[in-house]
Formats: sequence, structure tokens, C-alpha cells
Amino acid sequence: MSTTTNITREQVLEVVNGHKHGKHTTEIQVPPFPLEALPDVLADYARELHRCNGFPLDYTGTGFLFAASVAIGNSVHLKVREGYTVPPILWLVLVGRPSIGKTHPLNAACSPLAKRDARSKRMHGEALAAWDAEEAARKTRKAKGDAPEDAPSPRPIWRPHLVDDITMEALLAKLSVCPRGVGLHCDELVGWLASMDKYRKGGDRQKWLSLFNGAQVSEIRKTAGELLVERPCVSVAGGVQPGRLNTLGRDHDGFLHRLLFAYPDEQVKQYARNTSVAKEWGERYTAILEHLLALEMRMEEGELVPVLLEHSAEAAESYMAWDRMNTDRINEANAAGNELSAALFGKLDTYVHRFALVLEMLQRICTGESAGNEVQGDAMDGALLLVKYFEATARKVHFQLFEADEVDRLDTRKARVYAALPERFATGDGMKLAEAIGMPSTSFKRFLRDQKLFRKDRHGVNIKLLES
Repeated sequence: MSTTTNITREQVLEVVNGHKHGKHTTEIQVPPFPLEALPDVLADYARELHRCNGFPLDYTGTGFLFAASVAIGNSVHLKVREGYTVPPILWLVLVGRPSIGKTHPLNAACSPLAKRDARSKRMHGEALAAWDAEEAARKTRKAKGDAPEDAPSPRPIWRPHLVDDITMEALLAKLSVCPRGVGLHCDELVGWLASMDKYRKGGDRQKWLSLFNGAQVSEIRKTAGELLVERPCVSVAGGVQPGRLNTLGRDHDGFLHRLLFAYPDEQVKQYARNTSVAKEWGERYTAILEHLLALEMRMEEGELVPVLLEHSAEAAESYMAWDRMNTDRINEANAAGNELSAALFGKLDTYVHRFALVLEMLQRICTGESAGNEVQGDAMDGALLLVKYFEATARKVHFQLFEADEVDRLDTRKARVYAALPERFATGDGMKLAEAIGMPSTSFKRFLRDQKLFRKDRHGVNIKLLES
């Protein structure tokens, strides 16, 4: 019978001092969020929110991009080449452990849009009450025959910028009266994914895939009538916990690769700060979004026609250099049978142009300088920085979804404890080691109950089931 390995005091000190971490690692380091891609005023605002409120820069920067994409909407598109134009649609996922601060940065970024929606909803309520009263009076006059029948006035319509809990049918109905588009802002994206195909398998998911491309979608229902949206523009943003990433799906329909992940390596809740962000920061930020929302929506013969920008010569040169690199690695990945990477690289090509469009419009508003109908080289350079960041976070997510084992998925403290434990150990010895690392004895006992990681050999003796 093999003997139990005793855990020495030296081994405990080795782990406490950080010399033993185990072999399991994602081997993917996420770079800092590239604030330099944003206009200076937004980068400085993000830093101020971090300094005063502890907001992670990754989440704040991502929130700014989402809000800007919603505000721009269908007013401006980017013409990449003849027959290929892109809208500013972004699908963004904030990945973070519970309570570390995903919600507040996104809410702060969306606050100007949410406040506009609250005001417009109050006005809509008042207009609807007046309309109901007018309709009641009109029907009374008609019943009495006091006056010739007058045509009813159109029912007031609410046109929000942001939506949350909404069915596909309701979303298309709202898009049909909101030509600029809307943003789907979910606190937890798990609810969005769970709502897909709630009433009909496969239909909603396929429509969302079309919405990502801004492609024409239609809905024909016996009771709800017929809807057709020629230029849907729906950006998406919300949070998800690392342990729920598998709910995003592993289907091979390309849905996963349409999502961009803000996923900082540091997953620690910050202490409260005795500081406040000056209101002038929020006022400047609100003014930026207001200017984007004021961009004219052009209609020609009843059809929405976005203003088209094109890449400047400098932007095109930067993109072409990146494209040659990206095309080579797509071909290499496909040749190696690595379809996961090939699909990721392909979707990044889509996002390069979308980021360049959003950054160009932000830069114009923030500087007051117009560049005519061209996206400048600075916007493309910023887009390439963002793509580099989101490629790293996507690889991190892919590792957790498709490659990681149970040890890889452990949080930092549990991973350190597991790595430090010998293959066979006495419960008491393991408890002492865990306590030295900072894990309470009660937590260690619960940890030992994980049958994917441990097996009880005999009374008081345990065996690790996975290599660490």
C-alpha cells in the first residue's frame, strides 16, 4: 500500500511565498485595455472613473464603445469596397466574477442614453394619455352623430435607444419605427441567450445571426402581422460570469465568434474610495453622445440611406498590411484543421472596420475636426489595437470553453492549494497547508468534496485525481 505523503513546514512556506503554482495555466495573458485607441477625453474619463470609483478600465472602455455604436446607429456606415459596407454594430460581453464591478461601468457608459429614454418615455406616456382621451371623445361624437366622422390621429410611438428584456417579434417591431437602431443592454447576457428560441427552436438564433450583419429581416405572424426591417442596427452589451461562459454555446454556427469579450486578468473587487468624479466629466461625455445622436438620418424616396465613409489612403494601407497577416494565419489555421482560430480571425476582420468607423466618429465629435468622407489612419490604428485586445480575450474564453480541465477552472486560491497538495495527503496536513495560503478550514473541507478533483482513499487520507 502506498504511503501518505507528509506535508512539511518547508513545503507550506514555499507555497505561501509563491514558489509553487502548478503547471496549469491558460498561457494567455490579456494585455491592458488600449485606452490610447479612444479619443483623449474618453481615455481620461475612464481613468478618472477608475481612480474615483474603482471601475475596471476594460469594462469602462468597452461600455464607451457600445454607447457610441448605439448613438451612431444607421446614420453613418463605412464603405470598405464596392458592394461591402459595414454598420457600427458591436456585440460586447463583459466577463467577470460576481460583484467585481461589471454592471456599474456599463451603466455609467449607457447613462446618457438611459436618461434620454426615461424622458422620452414620460413624454410618450403623456402623449398616449392625451391620444386616448381624444380617441374616446372622437368615438363619442361618432356615436351621437354630432359631427362627421374624423380620421383618427396616429397612436404615439415610443422610440427608445436601449432595450433589455424583449422578444424577437417585439424587437423587430421596435426597429421598424426606430430607423437609427437600438442597443440591447443586458445586465446578464445569460438571460438574452436563454430567451432565444424560447417559443420556437432555431428561429430566433438565426435571426440574431442576420442582425449581426445588419441584413434585412422579416417577421410574419398570423396575429402580429407582417414586419420587415431593411437596415436593422442592433448593438449588444452585457455581463457574464466566467463560470457561465458555457451558456454562450459551442455550436458551430459562428455565434460565439460574433461576441467580443472584455475579460481582464485581474478579477478583484476594489475597495470603496473616498473620492467622487466631478460632474463636468459626465457632462462632457453626455455632450459627445448627444452630438452623435444628432447626426442626420437621411431618407431618399422613403428608404434610409446612411452617409458612407471610406478609408483614407493611410487607413487603407494600415488595414491591408494587417489583412495580409490575418489572411495568412486564416489559411494556416484551416490547413492545420484549427477551425476555431480560423473563425475567430475571420470575425476580427469584420470588427476592424466597425471599430474604425466608431473611433472615427468619436474623434470627429471630440476634436470638432471633420475629415470629409474618409476614415483616417488614427482611427484604423486604434481599431487594430482594439482587435489585438479582443483577440487575446477571445483566446482566453476559447481556452476555458474547449481546452481547460477542472484544475484550470479553479480560482487562484484553490489552484494554489491544489498545486501544493501532494498526490496523497492526510486531511489534517492539507488543512494546515490551505490555512497557510488563506483558505479557511471549512472552505477546504468543502473543497475536498469535489469528486472531480479528489477521492477519499481511506479514513483521513485523500488522493488527487488530476495532475497539477
